[in-house]
Order: sequence, then C-alpha cells, then structure tokens
Amino acid sequence: MRILTFLHSFEPGGVERVALRLVRRWRDQGIDAPLFLGRGDGAMGAELGHDLDPHVPRGRAFPLPGSRPCG
Repeated sequence: MRILTFLHSFEPGGVERVALRLVRRWRDQGIDAPLFLGRGDGAMGAELGHDLDPHVPRGRAFPLPGSRPCG
C-alpha cells in the first residue's frame, strides 16, 4: 500500500498537524507514505517534520494563498 500526503508547507494548522502525525504513524507501521510539500518552510518543520524527509519541488516556491507571486 502507498499513501501520498500533500501539504502546502509546514505552516502551523490543525490539518497539517494531523497529516504529519498520520504520515509518521503509517511509516512506523511499514506503509510507504511519502510526504509532498509545496514549500519546505514553516514553524512545524522542527516540531513535527523532523526526519520525515519530505519531497519538495526544486525552483521557485509556491506562493502562500492571498500573497503576490514569487519572482
């Protein structure tokens, strides 16, 4: 089984917190559970994201909703 989880970033939020805990639990159970992030920054990266090895696209980061485009 493979479960892909996508998050915009490690920015704090309830959905993000639950998703990161689920990814960690699935991996502990031996499930292939890749984590894909639109951006690799955010406050929860150090708290819940350590050692999760997320996939983050190279190049320009995706902008935050409601913000001006990057670059």
